[in-house]
Amino acid sequence: MYDSETDRRLVFFRGFSASIFAQVVSIAVGLISVPISLRYFGPLQYGIWLVIGSVLAYLQLTPFGTTTATSVLLAKEPTAVNRRALLQSGVRWLLTVAAALTIATLLSIVFAETWSNIFGPIPHFLRQEAIAVTVISFVFYALRLPTLVYTSAFVGFQEVQYERLYVALLPVLASFLALLVTVWLAGNLVVLAILTGAGQLLCGLAATLHFHLRHRDIMRNRDVPTRQASHLVGSGTRFFLVSVTGMIVWYTDNLVISTFLGPERVTAYGVTFKLFTVGFQVFILATSTLMPMFGDAVAKGHWDWTRDTFNGAISVMAVLGGLVWIGGVVFTWPIISLWTGPSGYGGLLVVFSLGGYGYLLSTVNLSSTFLSSLNATKGMLLGGAAEAGLNLALSLFFLRYFGIGGVALGTFVATLFTTFWVLPRSVAKETEYRIGIEWRFLGRHFVLAVAPGVLAAVALTGSQIGGWVWPLGAVLCALYIGGSWILLAPTSRQLILTFVPGSMRRGSA
Repeated sequence: MYDSETDRRLVFFRGFSASIFAQVVSIAVGLISVPISLRYFGPLQYGIWLVIGSVLAYLQLTPFGTTTATSVLLAKEPTAVNRRALLQSGVRWLLTVAAALTIATLLSIVFAETWSNIFGPIPHFLRQEAIAVTVISFVFYALRLPTLVYTSAFVGFQEVQYERLYVALLPVLASFLALLVTVWLAGNLVVLAILTGAGQLLCGLAATLHFHLRHRDIMRNRDVPTRQASHLVGSGTRFFLVSVTGMIVWYTDNLVISTFLGPERVTAYGVTFKLFTVGFQVFILATSTLMPMFGDAVAKGHWDWTRDTFNGAISVMAVLGGLVWIGGVVFTWPIISLWTGPSGYGGLLVVFSLGGYGYLLSTVNLSSTFLSSLNATKGMLLGGAAEAGLNLALSLFFLRYFGIGGVALGTFVATLFTTFWVLPRSVAKETEYRIGIEWRFLGRHFVLAVAPGVLAAVALTGSQIGGWVWPLGAVLCALYIGGSWILLAPTSRQLILTFVPGSMRRGSA
């Protein structure tokens, strides 16, 4: 695949650039689509759409980890015939799951009045519409399910740019087009669900066709595999269990708020969370680009590169996480007030807690990505289960005293006391202590840069300075970035510089 430093830079830069481009487009589309949706459907119906989106997110569990296992195992498998066997095994399994999901969805209509209670107290006509939208969305997802093998295969082949195209870029554009057509037709949520589902399905079919054309030599290989692909399901099952815990952390909040406070309260939390996910996605995309590279390097015994890159990435991710926290506290209210109006703002406690969660996520996500590249899921499962259980318990407890802010606070505190500590220890153990987080830098950076920056951001938010929040907030973020650069180790600074295009060209000369 690649053995030189330059090859790795090229692979990372290509994948990360595609990820950033897709994210920029997603941000731009979101800035336009959220206010259109909120004004057209209103807070109640938009809240229902967000709740359905949270339910649909749980469908990401239905591949039972097969998609993640596919990308991980393909990155480690050098022979074409065994790669074909892995892909065929994954497609057969997801076809079976898709058929079962479709049948179960249609049968669930009989019990719709029971499971529709997740939407909380809403008018009867809206309940029927919500039931129809949920069923339609489930069926379209089942139809698209087998195509997910091929988008995951792009990651395993270190072609992250194509995975980003079919998973992040085109679906966002298709969903936005579906919204515009719905508004033009004066349609309801059912029309939006049909158009959105059809657009997502077309993206999946396009990815399948592209993969078959690009890798026709592998797909047409008729040699007998030298290794059985049965271990795909075993690896997938472990990733599935890890995904369950992650889904509880990320997508249960909307369901808790809807059930106990009503779907209209989901809007403020959901819009605020959506804004923060813009920051979350930056370091999530960066680490996901590194995942197949870590797997390939460890398989070849390139521990020096792996250790230097992991430690440097941890430092960089911590800096980005702190920037998300500080910038989120300062700019969330003015951005949302211009974007959707006051109804989309969740409050200072929501903003503070989600920012803190993002700071922790920067470290947690890199550790999780590294463990995934090794197919080492034990620590991820234990830590994730503890995080999910504590998150749900604390969210329900804090909800009584702090409203939707308590739900966000529960997410922050649960991550702080579970995966933030468990996953780095698992990384060290799985690598026989060759790889470990530099806690000294994280502690020094938090005390000298992150904590003062967050306190200043809270003070700035609470002051009555009007339009001055923008320039003063920008100065605060600039001071934080400058201070963080000084605190970074020379090796971490060098890691950043080696991945800029100019350095990459010099390295290949």
